[in-house]
Amino acid sequence: MLKDQKSTYSGLLFLTFGAILIVYSLSTLETGTVARMGPGLMPILYGSGLLLIGAAVILTANQRTSISPMSWPWRSIFFVSAAIVCFAAGLKPLGFMGATFGMALLSALARRKTSLLHAVLIAAVIAAFCALVFIYALGIPLPLVGF
Repeated sequence: MLKDQKSTYSGLLFLTFGAILIVYSLSTLETGTVARMGPGLMPILYGSGLLLIGAAVILTANQRTSISPMSWPWRSIFFVSAAIVCFAAGLKPLGFMGATFGMALLSALARRKTSLLHAVLIAAVIAAFCALVFIYALGIPLPLVGF
C-alpha cells in the first residue's frame, strides 16, 4: 500500500494531462522548428514539463512528510500572488515599466530580510532590463508607460 496516495494520484493526473497535451498537439497542430515555431511546439514543451513533474511527484510520493498549513510561508504566498495581480491589473494603466516595477517590488518584499531600499533597487533594475529585452530587443508592442 502506498503511504501517500494523494501525491501518487496527483502525479498520475500530471502524467495524464501531459500525455493528452502532447498527443493532441502532435495530431492536430503544426510544430514547426525552433527557429520558426509553429502553434504546436509550446503545447508539446508544456506537456513534456507536465510529464516530468508527474514523474517527480510519483517517484517522491512515499518520501514526503505532511506539512501543517500553519508552517506555510504565508508572507511569500501573499506577496507573490499580489505581484501577479499587480502586473495583470497594472499593465494597461501603468504601462510595461510601471507594472513590471510593481510586480518586482512586491516579489522582492516576499522575503523578510529584504529592505525597502533594496526592493526598490531590485525592482528598478528588473523593470529596466525587462523593458530592454521585451520592448526594444524583441519588439513586443506594449506601451512603455501608462496611458
